[in-house]
Amino acid sequence: MNKLRIINSIKTCKASAGLMLVALMTCHTAAADSAFKLTAIADDAKGQYVVDGDYNTAIEKIESQGVKRFASETNLCVAYTVSGDDAAAKGACDNALTLIVEGKDNRDVRVYGNYRRSLALALSNRGVFRALTGDLQGAKLDLTRAVELHSTLRQAKFNLLRLEEKVDGLKTVAAS
Repeated sequence: MNKLRIINSIKTCKASAGLMLVALMTCHTAAADSAFKLTAIADDAKGQYVVDGDYNTAIEKIESQGVKRFASETNLCVAYTVSGDDAAAKGACDNALTLIVEGKDNRDVRVYGNYRRSLALALSNRGVFRALTGDLQGAKLDLTRAVELHSTLRQAKFNLLRLEEKVDGLKTVAAS
């Protein structure tokens, strides 16, 4: 199990599965060599539970609200991905994208940044989910699109670089 840290003022947490969480607007990350970065929204939709590594509580509290918003679906995408619930993670990651693309959650787009940044963030998270579940082609499409949409979104650039390293490593192993 890889130990990954999220530094948020005085709090530090750990995650597994080669993931690093990035709490949007509220924390800095400590780099891990082979980790992907997922983005949780710490200051909304029970995101602090995600940042603190309390994924089950985050899932329970978000699901009990019964409201589908960009922030809640983003945080569920991260919590389910880290928890290993692939079906639920896929649904939440897809929902976060749908809410942005269909304009169903303009409130969160206004709060967390412009349309392109929100869409890039959701694509980056889904790209990480796809990479971790073996859909490397889908991951590359999502991460490339995220970087194209918002070239300064560091998580997306980082994740695309990690994916390319992973693919190159697989090609090297296959060639030997």
